[in-house]
Order: sequence, then structure tokens, then C-alpha cells
Amino acid sequence: MSKRRTTTPTINNLITNGIIRPVKVESFDKEHSSAISPVDPDSFIEYIQFLNEASYLSDAADWQYEIRGENVITVAAGRLNPYMSRVTMGRFLVCDGHSVKEVENVILEGKA
Repeated sequence: MSKRRTTTPTINNLITNGIIRPVKVESFDKEHSSAISPVDPDSFIEYIQFLNEASYLSDAADWQYEIRGENVITVAAGRLNPYMSRVTMGRFLVCDGHSVKEVENVILEGKA
């Protein structure tokens, strides 16, 4: 499946409602992409919540998602935004009791 756009509030809803959870998050500078830095998943969740609460910033993140298997979704922010110098990528697992189809429906509808 190809990468598709989504929004900060939608990702926040998926995490807050226990539909997905981050298992691996990394960040890198666009100019030095070989220097990848790990990001603590809990810090990433706090970052998402901050962006969501600061609604004027939430659209700046330029989120994209991609379904990568039965229960794996990747998200990335900053790749296409020329004003962001860092790219943040996360690997998420779909939580028990939920499905990738449910995640896609939430993303398409914009609410969990």
C-alpha cells in the first residue's frame, strides 16, 4: 500500500483510544539522514499530544501513514514539509481487539 496523508488529531485519537501503540520511533535531520536518533515511544506520545493541543501547530507536522502488514502501521512526519528540518518515523502495532481495517476507517473518518 502506498503512503497516505493523515493528521495529528487522528493519530492522537488512535493512540489515546488504545487502537495503536508505538513500538519503535526514530528521528533524523534531513541534511544528515545517516544519523538516526531513537526516540522513546512515551516521549513520542507526549509530542503528539502537545501538537494536538497546540492546534495551530498540528497541521505543520505533515503526517503520512502506510499499512505494512496485518498489524503494523508506519507513520512519518516532516518528510514533505520544507520548513521542518527533522523527520520523525514511527512503527506502530495495532492493539489486541482492533484491526488494520478499523485503523483505516478511523483515519478516513478522522475520529476514533
